[in-house]
Amino acid sequence: MGACAAGVVIGGKVPVVITSRSDDAPARLASIAAAVVALD
Repeated sequence: MGACAAGVVIGGKVPVVITSRSDDAPARLASIAAAVVALD
């Protein structure tokens, strides 16, 4: 079973994407996607 976590800080003028150096590409992409959704 695979899981993916995303992190975004909301509340400022722009969302801030939170990633870890150990995150793989899908987790980083999920964080970017969450930030895009947060913009709306």
